Amino acid sequence: MTLTKKELSVLCSVLNGVNSTASTHTPFSKKYGIEEHINEHLNYKEIDSLHTKLCNQLKGVQNDI
Repeated sequence: MTLTKKELSVLCSVLNGVNSTASTHTPFSKKYGIEEHINEHLNYKEIDSLHTKLCNQLKGVQNDI
């Protein structure tokens, strides 16, 4: 699986928003919603593509859980 720079940026932003130990921690509840943030950076086609990539990656590692 290869993620684009745009996809990685969105995922990092989401994780930073919920990771209290991240150096860039900005709680989504105080600034904006996760859905709005994702829609601001990715269009629907890009969101669908990212979702497919993540689901396929998850299928490949489910046995490790």
